[in-house]
Amino acid sequence: MGTQGSNKGLDHLLTHPQDSINIHEIERRLKIVDCAGAKAGMELFVTEKESEKALKHLPSAPLVIGMHPGAKDRFKQWNPKYFIELGRLLAQEKGALILITGDLSEAKLCEEIANNIPRAVSLAGKLSLRPISALIAKLDFFITNDTGPMHIAVAMNTPTLALFSPTDPMLCGPYKTEATVLAKPKTCTPCLRKKCRSPFCMEQISPQEVYELISL
Repeated sequence: MGTQGSNKGLDHLLTHPQDSINIHEIERRLKIVDCAGAKAGMELFVTEKESEKALKHLPSAPLVIGMHPGAKDRFKQWNPKYFIELGRLLAQEKGALILITGDLSEAKLCEEIANNIPRAVSLAGKLSLRPISALIAKLDFFITNDTGPMHIAVAMNTPTLALFSPTDPMLCGPYKTEATVLAKPKTCTPCLRKKCRSPFCMEQISPQEVYELISL
């Protein structure tokens, strides 16, 4: 069971092939769930214990803003120097305390950014998926590349700003939400995607432009 053309040449194994149509990735997968006779929605629940664990890592500050500078693929990542510039601006102009989120493989990246923003803290690799979801739910705002934590923030109803260029937010962006999307057109035709080592299309997004979209 799956969508035709999305199975790495293994479509012949599908018992109930679904037509490939240009819809949001979440809707595509929900159609597969529906075909299986199940119903699904986008919600994420955490336990009280997970919330308590997350709160131990949440600083006591009037305004806490999260940043997620990583992504599974390099071509989706905003330049770290722009995250630093934005973080400094938020700290100086809004008195925000910045939390940098990421997994263990992104620890070096997150530490570099945190070390260059006053009072910023890196949580990379310090919390597993569910506790970090509980923490994201407590943030005042979340700024992220096109990545899994973007969808977590949306599911937790955290005000979110998502940055896009090489990927299409209409297909994989925040789903049925009031989250803000800042998207720029691709600069390469065809897009190199995973072969890209320097995603300058993302550099079309300036820190000042992002700052002006943060409604706090």
